[in-house]
Amino acid sequence: PCRDGGQQGLEKPAGKGLHLRAGHHVRHPVQGAGTVFLQPFQQGPGKMNTHPDARMGVEEIQERALDALAAQVDTSGDARTLLLFNPLPWPQRAPVEVDLPVTRERGEDRHGAFRPGEVRIADELGRPMLAQIGQIRHEGAFNYARTTFMAELPPLVYRRYTFDFPRQGLAWSIPQPRPATVLENEYLRLTFDPQTGWLTSLLYKPQGIELLRGPAGVPLAIDDPSDTWSHDVAAFDDVIGRFEAQGDVALIADGPVYQAQRVTTRWRNSTVTLVYRLTKGWDQVTLDVTIDWHEQLTMLKLAFPLNLEAPQSTASIPYGVIQRQDDGGEEPCQSWVDMSGRAGETMAGLTILNDSKYGYSAQDGELRLSLLRSPVYAYHQPRELFPDIVYEYTDQGTQGVRLALVPHIGDWRQADPVRRALALNEPVVARLEPNHAGPWPAASAFVTCEPANVVLTVVKRAEDGDDLILRGYETAGQAVTAEIGLHGTGTVPCAETRQRVPWRPYELKTLRWNPNTGQLREVNGLEEAGGTDGP
Repeated sequence: PCRDGGQQGLEKPAGKGLHLRAGHHVRHPVQGAGTVFLQPFQQGPGKMNTHPDARMGVEEIQERALDALAAQVDTSGDARTLLLFNPLPWPQRAPVEVDLPVTRERGEDRHGAFRPGEVRIADELGRPMLAQIGQIRHEGAFNYARTTFMAELPPLVYRRYTFDFPRQGLAWSIPQPRPATVLENEYLRLTFDPQTGWLTSLLYKPQGIELLRGPAGVPLAIDDPSDTWSHDVAAFDDVIGRFEAQGDVALIADGPVYQAQRVTTRWRNSTVTLVYRLTKGWDQVTLDVTIDWHEQLTMLKLAFPLNLEAPQSTASIPYGVIQRQDDGGEEPCQSWVDMSGRAGETMAGLTILNDSKYGYSAQDGELRLSLLRSPVYAYHQPRELFPDIVYEYTDQGTQGVRLALVPHIGDWRQADPVRRALALNEPVVARLEPNHAGPWPAASAFVTCEPANVVLTVVKRAEDGDDLILRGYETAGQAVTAEIGLHGTGTVPCAETRQRVPWRPYELKTLRWNPNTGQLREVNGLEEAGGTDGP
């Protein structure tokens, strides 16, 4: 993304730039056709192989870009280096999970017996980071420690951390699951029913507000006899079953960085496993949901009844938000949906972030996230189903989704859902890097943008030259003047500039930056002068 990219080995395939993708999933309401794979990727001449080819192409482009960037960072010294790349143009303080090889060389541990129970991680100033090992696995000729630590990263683009495993430190032992009903940190307290596994309390500790009015995190089975496209169906609300854990509720991690609670629930022939992870010093809950689905003509939702008066849902849409009537109808969203209302004398709410599910319903203060449905594949009404015909049903087998629960005080804006959702969908990229000299410092930021309600979603090279294109929008419905910084140290040895740019409520704006002069000017979506993107 800098003018002398050719000299630095930064080639420009597919788009000529570094993109801040707003999401990498196909987004459509869950009442769409669902998912089914029937000989999905045909190989050979003339056969369609689009998805894996595209994915491999994207991964190759990213690896080449990271190779070029990492080669310029000064990683000299004896310490082992972990480079973390923040793909978003704001600072991030977030837990990072990465597999670290416990030895440098194969010959250091010929028998694979070194299984450390602790790891030392430090930033470029030598400040130690709390770290937690969750698993040790073997791959190739190395043992790898799955390590989580709380990283603090500059906006777009990187920071160097160093790590080592002390030979005389604690030895690894597999954490033994044990019964527990509470997860708690400085901000949140979660309580679980030991039999059903349902979440019975979600307490926001700073104000002492209970956000639930009944069991939450409850997987609901919904009767769904409709066709593949749910023609003439406005709502999915006929609950025919609830998944329960039957006592399979256990604390599976309890360390200096995070706690994790596993809840394995069952109904008929299917299971839903929920893993709640609560990180110390973080005000949101990560919820990993793994579904092994073997039902037919049934939908699955995850329910959260909230303790709110006069609740109102708000959902993400492309470059904006929407509020609809909460009448239980099935509605589309993108990477987040929120419900806020009065909790006593205080406005409060819950935002649910997601990385791959885009339908929800809301009614009477209950928010339900749609996870899957299993109609017959490619079957259009008024056709009937007959018992002597074999049909293919959608969403069969195992799939997963990562959610995040964000309790908040105030309305949906206070949860900062747009930034949080982008961080969930565009996680920090970790890279092991050998020791070498380089012209760039141990940490560097390229683009910054404040305040939080102006979000840049694209940073790329112009289509007709070496100028830089920035595209962003105002996210909270509030007029604001943003300060955009383009920094000439480290990654971009070009002119540095800071400029103030006005944004109207929900305005989508495209800017063009000349790296030689530092000039920043507004252009339209085609990168031409004279015009804006709207609204």
